Amino acid sequence: MSYLAVGALIKSKLNLLNNYRVYAARDVDMGKAKAQKAPCIFVSYGGEASVERHGKAALITQTWIVLVAVANEKNNVSGDKANADAGEILGSVIPALIGWIPEAGYTPLELVASPIPHGYDDKFLYYPIAFNTTIRITGDNYGC
Repeated sequence: MSYLAVGALIKSKLNLLNNYRVYAARDVDMGKAKAQKAPCIFVSYGGEASVERHGKAALITQTWIVLVAVANEKNNVSGDKANADAGEILGSVIPALIGWIPEAGYTPLELVASPIPHGYDDKFLYYPIAFNTTIRITGDNYGC
């Protein structure tokens, strides 16, 4: 089992949704920089939410960020269209991922509060959501 396998698995799962472009991003800032054509979705590793050590094993809860980018229309101060576009995408993404088991060894994805606030720039509005999953890692050298 690859420690960071969940990112590619989430990306593959989201590629099945309504023809949205889905990309892997090293981090959320990279996703924002790469958002060339909206709407699109970025998947990025958000770090460890918790680590519990148990002798030669650890239960590690990983956070995965799913960043939805939609067009920020000029002269639309209310953001109504962007919110509607993002709401449609989020309405597909959340049910597809919540409770989904990426592969054996991982717990079902759990929707959690995003550690990143939503934001915008001249071209895009960004709506991050986050999911946690827990894996058990064991090893003879753990804790050395």
